[in-house]
Amino acid sequence: MFHPQEKTAIALLAGVLVVLSAAHLVLGGLGTAPFAEPYSADAVPGDLVILNGTVDDARTTAQGGHVILSINGTTAFIPRQAVDGRTFDKGDILMVTGTLQLYEGTREVVPARPDDIIVLAKAP
Repeated sequence: MFHPQEKTAIALLAGVLVVLSAAHLVLGGLGTAPFAEPYSADAVPGDLVILNGTVDDARTTAQGGHVILSINGTTAFIPRQAVDGRTFDKGDILMVTGTLQLYEGTREVVPARPDDIIVLAKAP
């Protein structure tokens, strides 16, 4: 059988596991937006940013099913897994949360999952 110190250690570990599980559920439900900064020219690659605005251009890549959007003149590269079967049209108003990356010298916001793209209004 366990000694009292071992029972205490097991109880503490179980408590930590419960707290970590609860934190994971709460933070996972919040998504990434609460931890992101608004997109700006001062943002550096690797920053988690929020890009708000109107879609100026939307096109699908020739391979892979990815979508490339121009939102207020800034590129948003939407990987296939984040597209999730949705379509985006010129004039849509979006909020895209993602990591700022450089691709061939161009800054682009890259969301990781469908919940990182919120359609605020569809084009008329």
